[in-house]
Amino acid sequence: MKGSNFSRICRIAPLTKKWLAKTWGMRYIFIKFKKIEYASHSYQEKRRELAQ
Repeated sequence: MKGSNFSRICRIAPLTKKWLAKTWGMRYIFIKFKKIEYASHSYQEKRRELAQ
């Protein structure tokens, strides 16, 4: 019982991992990019304020 269940998990796990990596990777990159974009934008705003 344990062996067959384990083999099934081993067969499914890589697919799930790949899928999770794809979706979470995309989301993670998107969030990171947004944060960087926001940070650089606010940084430029601060510099503009200081320049005046």
